[in-house]
Amino acid sequence: MECAVSLCKYDEDIFDSCYDPALNWAMAETGLSVDIFPVQCSFTAEEVLNIKFLPE
Repeated sequence: MECAVSLCKYDEDIFDSCYDPALNWAMAETGLSVDIFPVQCSFTAEEVLNIKFLPE
């Protein structure tokens, strides 16, 4: 993903703070326990924003 430098920096700055709300949403939607999910996101902001990235 190409972006302005300031927007890319913003993505990096907020990436970690987005995981907890996303985790809470995932638990509410799936009914799964918090123990199922990693404590921290397993992927970097760059990987998540890369449209061609797909973990194995």
